[in-house]
Amino acid sequence: MIMEDVREKILELIAEARALRNLHEAEDELERIIERLQQYPNVVGVGLGYKVKGGVVTDTPAIIVYVKKKVPREKLRNTDIIPEKIYNVETDVIEVGEVKPLG
Repeated sequence: MIMEDVREKILELIAEARALRNLHEAEDELERIIERLQQYPNVVGVGLGYKVKGGVVTDTPAIIVYVKKKVPREKLRNTDIIPEKIYNVETDVIEVGEVKPLG
């Protein structure tokens, strides 16, 4: 239920920012956003959840971007920096290390 709630909140934010007519259009836009984020170097996954600040989960819906290793902003090319917000939806970059399939 929690994930469905956060997904709906994110879809509403996208619909409002893009002046979309319905959540179905927002769903299509969200899928495009996820596909684009997955193309960034170092990204191993993208999900939806709540932003974490200072180790505390907030009530702010966010697009969660999982990376192998966090790199300081000044060491990245501008084109490789994950935006802080996408259509009024905050992003949260989380370092997870190398992801390997089990079994």
